[in-house]
Amino acid sequence: MADDPLITYLHDHLTGSNFAVGLLETWHREHADHPSGIFAEALRNEIERDRIELRQLIERLGETSHRVKATVGRFAEKARKLKFNSSEPVSLKIFERLEMLALGILGKPARWEVLRVLASVDSRLWHLDFERLTTRAKTLHVQVEAHRVSLAREVFARRGDE
Repeated sequence: MADDPLITYLHDHLTGSNFAVGLLETWHREHADHPSGIFAEALRNEIERDRIELRQLIERLGETSHRVKATVGRFAEKARKLKFNSSEPVSLKIFERLEMLALGILGKPARWEVLRVLASVDSRLWHLDFERLTTRAKTLHVQVEAHRVSLAREVFARRGDE
């Protein structure tokens, strides 16, 4: 199964989810009492839901859970080591990381669309509820974008214009 391009594709998406979860855990830990840190925890929970479904799909396609878990652990640990290097809960660094997460989340509906198309020729994908998964991904992106734009106002506001 290691040569299955679909599993490789899904592992790439899982890697992105692992990185996002680790990054959000660090963000929440560093700013747990601020609305920004609380948002990071809520976002982490949503991405974790998707990550679990992705892991289950990879295993259903024939990948061993040992390899999946090894991949999960490696990338989550790397992301956890990232520091925001700011004691401020609202900073350019946090804004940039949120923007990076927003772009990653934007790829989720595209992934589900590809899998929906593949389901017409691959019965291993028939069990997926593509409408639910796509709607959840789009909703999450809208929420993240709203938070990102709000954060932009705080980060980039010129002090003289307030």
